[in-house]
Amino acid sequence: MRVLFVQNRANKAGAQVCLALIIKALKGSGIETKVIIGEEGWLSDRLRILDVLGGIAPFPSLRSLPSRLLKLGPFMKAADIVWKTHGPFHIINANDTWDALLAEKLALKWKIPWIVHLRSITTPEQPHQHYLKYHCNKADAAVAVSPSSFQTVLAWDHRLLEYIPEGLSEDTFSSPYEKEILFPYEIGVVGHSGTIKGWADIAAAFKKVKERRGALPRKIHFFGKASTGCQNEIREEMPSDIQVVFEGHVDNLTDYLRSLDLVISPSRQESFGMSVLEAIAAGTPVLASRTGIVPDIMGCDSPWTFLPGNPEHLAITWMNIPSFWNTRNDYLLKWQEIIIKDYSIDALYGKLVKLYRKVLELHKS
Repeated sequence: MRVLFVQNRANKAGAQVCLALIIKALKGSGIETKVIIGEEGWLSDRLRILDVLGGIAPFPSLRSLPSRLLKLGPFMKAADIVWKTHGPFHIINANDTWDALLAEKLALKWKIPWIVHLRSITTPEQPHQHYLKYHCNKADAAVAVSPSSFQTVLAWDHRLLEYIPEGLSEDTFSSPYEKEILFPYEIGVVGHSGTIKGWADIAAAFKKVKERRGALPRKIHFFGKASTGCQNEIREEMPSDIQVVFEGHVDNLTDYLRSLDLVISPSRQESFGMSVLEAIAAGTPVLASRTGIVPDIMGCDSPWTFLPGNPEHLAITWMNIPSFWNTRNDYLLKWQEIIIKDYSIDALYGKLVKLYRKVLELHKS
């Protein structure tokens, strides 16, 4: 079986990291995979290492007439080269809703089925309209990556819907790092500077902590793409007692996370939340907003979680840390056990292979 993935952006973010993990797992299952991608970047480099890069061609926006006129022809020619060089393919897999329209177009051209991973389906302001706009209801199968997104899409029109979350391989897990510290003074924040990731809530929360004379961290590292405007806003809002460092994207994120006392994931909304899994797997304590799969792993009322988009609740959660800090490794081990049990990538992408086969059987009939 040969599968062609369609993915536009190549920067290092959740959907791209998940795709790299999928590809690696599928290769281990004997599935031949290639990826056509819209640009050079972290993901294209990673795909070269895995020997699955099919081709690079700027993606047209099919909802924009100028983009269709200028980019669609060159893209389809590039796709034909990928087909002739590495095909024929049996199925097209859009890595996210944003890639669905092009995946559909290629599937219609080559008369093969296509599926879409609904990674960002719960993050737009009008998710159902977004779902229909990108023809996800017309896919031969749609994959929900979190329980909440599955329940959301279940009520919508679809041909076939499966719940297959993201996952990690067991060799990525590290034991909790035993540090002789009484309080997390050096912390990391994961995500990016987009509003949905909640970085501004960090500064607002620590401003409240200082006003209440609570203990502050000494240094905060922000990991992920950060606009200059966001950096300036955070520095202006953050108490001057805290040293702020914007690290951008780093290749060895796990090593960075293990060197920290604590990681915060302040997302206001997540379809999944791979960064939380990675931090827990690194053996680092985590404070996370209750969105995506966080409640399923860390618990709905865990003292380590806070309400998304709520700096007040984050400030309260932070100030309560001394009351449960000494139990951090007990919590970490419990979370790791849940991830290994329910989010093992080898088991999960065995489910994806089964879905491919089911779709192909339905397509034949």
